Amino acid sequence: MKVPVNSIRAGNVLEYNGKLWVAAKVQHVNPGKGGAFVTIEAKALREGNKLQERFRSGETIDRVHIDERDCTFLFKDDNGYTFMDKENFEQLSVGIDVLDEEQARFLQDGMEVVVSLYEGTPVGVELPKSVVLAVVEADAVVKGLSQSEVARQVGAHRQSVSQWVAALSENGRAGLKKAGRAGRKPRLSSEDIDKVERGLKRGPENLGYESSLWTANRVAHLIEQECGVRYHPGHVWRILRQLGWSCQRPVGRGLERNEQAIRRWKKERWPEIKKKRRERAGRSSSSTRAD
Repeated sequence: MKVPVNSIRAGNVLEYNGKLWVAAKVQHVNPGKGGAFVTIEAKALREGNKLQERFRSGETIDRVHIDERDCTFLFKDDNGYTFMDKENFEQLSVGIDVLDEEQARFLQDGMEVVVSLYEGTPVGVELPKSVVLAVVEADAVVKGLSQSEVARQVGAHRQSVSQWVAALSENGRAGLKKAGRAGRKPRLSSEDIDKVERGLKRGPENLGYESSLWTANRVAHLIEQECGVRYHPGHVWRILRQLGWSCQRPVGRGLERNEQAIRRWKKERWPEIKKKRRERAGRSSSSTRAD
């Protein structure tokens, strides 16, 4: 079944170039110059080799019909990861090579996921888009990294890291359990974030704008319409970064730009200008010598 590449998520099974692939990592990129695109990193279902392909936004790809089951994560052992089917309570064992290492580190006891099976064999695990994590160690701070660098590495605000350092200094690692995060609770829930992402993929034209360029004001408009929350345009970049979108500055081009005339000018006229500049420079230098 052909589906838009924008709808592909990690764990989906795809048919591409005559082979079956399991998407391991999907990244949406909306550069300022050129059209938006989607990068998919995948692993061959049978052969095991890896693939990285870039698709234009709006392209379609064959998604294989597979059995998807709502499961709960139980535990990890030497054989892999064990999940329980929420419908029939059957335990499913997923190999270590199936679940991407980047995804596996976010697994938590009791986490609800979607396990994909192809011909009865687990081939992918789809995790929630957002998880809540607690800081239990602060090795980066102990090793001497700056608080700003620690904040960047763990994706937290510098005020939070400062609060964690104070708790570590006063009560050791046990104090980190009560440190929490600085600042107020986020104004957007995980469901709201999903709504925003879907709205971004639909494009600003869906809101009545004429161009397909997302600006801070347009994203703020989208958030207010989808979630009923007013966001200052200067703060929406946090939401975009959380969703993996990057801010870019589009390159301005004249509406009447003539590429053929520009190439002809560079090939014919520009060499003449450079030649005249060299001739003038030569006459200027010789005229300063004494007779």
